[in-house]
Amino acid sequence: LLQLSLLDHAHLPAEASFQPLWETAMFMKRFGAYQLAVEHLTELARIDKTSPEVHAELAATLLLLRQPHAARAAAQAALGLDATHVRALLSLAHAHLMEGCHAAPQAVSATHEASKAPQVSEDQLDLGRALKAIALVCQHRRDEAL
Repeated sequence: LLQLSLLDHAHLPAEASFQPLWETAMFMKRFGAYQLAVEHLTELARIDKTSPEVHAELAATLLLLRQPHAARAAAQAALGLDATHVRALLSLAHAHLMEGCHAAPQAVSATHEASKAPQVSEDQLDLGRALKAIALVCQHRRDEAL
């Protein structure tokens, strides 16, 4: 039934279909229908190519599906639109960590950029610190192995 919502909005002009698709995607995500949320968010990214929020939300949802490569690409798309988008930077760091310890330096870099962003919240700073700590431990272990 939820999958039909994409078809329901297909006949609408792009501007009219954005908000209902966004709300449907957030509803699906809230209730664990991550793959359907990804499909809706992908459609939203196609409709509005200028919204870093859509790409950042897509990246965060792809992380829930354990798809770090796709999440990294979505986060980078968001950052191409807004280089200081905190959620995209934190999703990028998380994706790098999911890809493995070889990507720990990139994760550290992304968390550092997120901490400098003007709109970063205290919760986001905490998440960034946690991701950075994991990345540094991973990087240290990798360096020891070499």
